[in-house]
Amino acid sequence: MQNENESEIYINPEEEHLMIIPGFDGNYQTMNHVSERLNILAATLQLEPDFDQSITEIANRLMNVRLIIKVRIHLKSKFYILGYSFGVNVALELAALLEKEGKTGVVFCLDSSPDALKIQLNAYLGPMTDQELQNSLIEHIYNLLTGQTSTELTTKLEGVVDWSEKINLCIDIVKNSVTYTHEFLRSLVHVSYRRVVMAKEYEPRMKLESELVLMKGIPHPKAKKLSDDYGLSKYSTKPIKVFDLKADHVNALQDCRISNIVNKMLEPGLLEEFKKKNLCKYYFA
Repeated sequence: MQNENESEIYINPEEEHLMIIPGFDGNYQTMNHVSERLNILAATLQLEPDFDQSITEIANRLMNVRLIIKVRIHLKSKFYILGYSFGVNVALELAALLEKEGKTGVVFCLDSSPDALKIQLNAYLGPMTDQELQNSLIEHIYNLLTGQTSTELTTKLEGVVDWSEKINLCIDIVKNSVTYTHEFLRSLVHVSYRRVVMAKEYEPRMKLESELVLMKGIPHPKAKKLSDDYGLSKYSTKPIKVFDLKADHVNALQDCRISNIVNKMLEPGLLEEFKKKNLCKYYFA
């Protein structure tokens, strides 16, 4: 367990926590704004950049991280998980694993579901072949890393078919503009692509006893219409609670309503206890 300044910190094992799972980037820092006004301590489970087998296996890996949580945090009979975008799929799988241990809880689904994410990807990316998806993703990552576009990268990608060669090409062009290692860049590009593919292919089979809470953003104008609950009723035995946000999917993390909704769903005893506690910023990796 780490924060920005320490390699090891103390956690009071008796305190309740909201486990947060970030989106495609897997980066805990993107979730900072969400946790600022929560009335429960937040622990973000950062997705590892070198693990890309399946969504189920990502959840299993987080359960291994939870072996640390088991020692340091005594999860009560009820758990709280919040997932955003790709993280919603992982959150549902993690909830299923926790239910196998005899626990139930609340899963907050931040503007996504297994069905919704596929539609959102199609709306934002448009119809693409696999080759076009790879090229677009590499160009997007280049832009995120450098704040620029590269005509050279775009032109050279059009002449390359092999995925590994495309990654090497990206690294070769971006290496003089960033300080990241080649290993990190290769992992970043590959895992980003794999997570998009996983989201497109994901077909969960669970039926949870836990409560699912959907926080819906403003839909993309090109998105196919979804049911009010984003199809989440297929994955829970309980009715889905639905709340509306005032931001679209990309900007949903900045909506201050998120913390208000989470706080409303917490048990009253938790809220009373929280008034006596100090916040602690950390993440699990």
